[in-house]
Amino acid sequence: MTTVMGAGAEMVSVPEMVRAGLERARRQYVRSLRMPQGSDEQNAAHWARVAEVYRREARWWAVLERWVFLPQGRTVGVVFGDAAIQARNRAERFAQDYEALAGRARNLPDGAVR
Repeated sequence: MTTVMGAGAEMVSVPEMVRAGLERARRQYVRSLRMPQGSDEQNAAHWARVAEVYRREARWWAVLERWVFLPQGRTVGVVFGDAAIQARNRAERFAQDYEALAGRARNLPDGAVR
C-alpha cells in the first residue's frame, strides 16, 4: 500500500488516512446539526457549514479515487475506485444543494455563497 508520513513520522496507509478524514468530516457534520436554525441568516450559516463539510468529504473520496487508480492502489480492485467516484459525486451534489439553500436564505443567486 502507498504510505504517507503522518504526525510524529508515523507511516499511515492512504485508505487509513482517507478513513480518518471521512470520520472527521462525519463528526463535523454531526456538530453542524447543533448550529442554531430558524432565521434566514442562521439557516444560511448552517447550510453553508453543511456544504463545507460535504466539500471536505468529496475531497477525501477524491484522494481515495486517485490512489485506487495508481499502480500501488490497484491491489484493492477497480470496483473500489468506482465506489469512490460515486461517493465523491454524491458528496459534491449534496454540497451544491446546500450551497444553493444557503444562497437562497441569503437572497443570493444559486451557486453564489457569501
